[in-house]
Amino acid sequence: MKLKIITRSIGIGLMVASSSPIFAETAANWSQQLQQRLAESPQWQQLNSQVKTANAELTAAQQPVYNPEIELSYEDTNERAYQATLSQTIDLFDKRDTRSQIAALQQQITKLEQQQSENQISASALTLLLETRRAKALLSLADDQLKISQRLIKLTQQRLYAGDATQIDLDIVKLSLSEALQTKAAAQQSLHNFQAEQTVLLGDLIPTLPQPLPYTLPKQPDFTQLSQQHLAVRTYGMRTQQAQLKVQQSVKESKAEPTLGLGFGQDGDDDVIALSISFPLNIRNSYSAEVDAANARAKTSDLALAQVRLDTETALERSWSSLKQQQSLQQIWQKPGQRSLVQLNRQLEKLWKLGELTTTNYLQNLQQLNQALAADINLNTESDIRLIDWLSISNQLQDWLDQQ
Repeated sequence: MKLKIITRSIGIGLMVASSSPIFAETAANWSQQLQQRLAESPQWQQLNSQVKTANAELTAAQQPVYNPEIELSYEDTNERAYQATLSQTIDLFDKRDTRSQIAALQQQITKLEQQQSENQISASALTLLLETRRAKALLSLADDQLKISQRLIKLTQQRLYAGDATQIDLDIVKLSLSEALQTKAAAQQSLHNFQAEQTVLLGDLIPTLPQPLPYTLPKQPDFTQLSQQHLAVRTYGMRTQQAQLKVQQSVKESKAEPTLGLGFGQDGDDDVIALSISFPLNIRNSYSAEVDAANARAKTSDLALAQVRLDTETALERSWSSLKQQQSLQQIWQKPGQRSLVQLNRQLEKLWKLGELTTTNYLQNLQQLNQALAADINLNTESDIRLIDWLSISNQLQDWLDQQ
């Protein structure tokens, strides 16, 4: 004779009504608080210092290349002779102008790199805050799971004494408790790690981000045009211009420039006026190797620019597709409800006490509920993280923060 065991499984979609208020409400001016704290960070201050350095280097490059020289001579033989000569090397090939153009480009490059770095720091801070919020929510869920497992141990022991449960049921529940303990320990460690990173970057500031992050996704952009406007592409474009100017600079530096001198003095009873002109002789070193090296660096810079354009366009397309896919998943996803795991467990526990669910089925349904709530947390967080990634890679993050 075959025994047919009928179990009753509770459908998650039917049991749960709406999503749990896992995340806190939006705090006023959270964006301003975040940006002010980041602006005070050593990383941010270092970027400002680099811009000041570039400004100083531009001022230095705009100064004359050569200073005048004065030479004094005195000879005391039969007749005393002395002379003072003032000489000046002429910037015949306008080396100062080329140096100034290179420094001006470096100043612009430094400012663009500052914007890129600030963009990356802001994105890292936001991602860290989102990860911390997820870790807190998962820890809260793990804590609920542990409380339910501890309660279930007591109830199973009572049912065992009453003859309504078996030792196997108790063993299964103990395994469930062990898993709950491990899950909570892992969740606590994860939260500790994220909080430690957050303290390093933001100190004691804990801004409350809105959930979900506000953003209206536009129609699919022109990735080629967007990549051309990207900070990294613009930076490499300026580096290419700078490399071409350095070729010109190396050519000018290889050319000898004259030094003119005018001297006044006296040789005995005779007054002396002296004129002089001198040229360096680039015989042993013609500096052609420096010109070849500059041309090679310019060619490398051109190739790097082409690669950065390709990489940037690919990264933009990938980030956009990832964000669109995540939003599609959210539209399909049926959110678990506004109640916590403890609240949802009450109905399962009631059915289990009535004998309509075996212990195994009870734990299976409870695990499904737990996974559904965790999936909701992860789905919301991943959507926000991918949004930050898109805003960062498309250079829209700072404008978006200013609008909050």
